Amino acid sequence: MAVAVVVDLAARRTAEAVRAQAEAEALPSVAGATLGDGASSSPTRRTRCTC
Repeated sequence: MAVAVVVDLAARRTAEAVRAQAEAEALPSVAGATLGDGASSSPTRRTRCTC
């Protein structure tokens, strides 16, 4: 039983690490898309301009 608990915990941590790695790889592209065009393209700025 103890071995099963350890294996289950290791599997969960591995899955969490895989998700975290995928998020870390996606973050620069999301940040670049959001900030890439400068301050005038920020969502807040666009909302103000279209109101």
